[in-house]
Amino acid sequence: MFHEKLKLCWALNRDSLKDEVWGWLQELNKIRNLMAHTVEPFGVSERVGKLRDQVIAHSKLSKMIVEGRELGFALAWLYIMLCQILRERENL
Repeated sequence: MFHEKLKLCWALNRDSLKDEVWGWLQELNKIRNLMAHTVEPFGVSERVGKLRDQVIAHSKLSKMIVEGRELGFALAWLYIMLCQILRERENL
């Protein structure tokens, strides 16, 4: 279901976010699918780490992140970007 929502959001708002942000959201969905539909998913930690590092580097807020909370920060940053799109869409 997340995949369909993501595709709909992309179709309605593709010009609102940079391509790499959409790519990270797609990667997040792939990671979620691996964890939800595979008994012993392979390579999830590496994929999560790569996604986390890319989002943090893009956010330019790496000095503000508490050690050990990097993944939470990256997920929150992606969530905020999506909320910003939806809020802008509501105000049209």
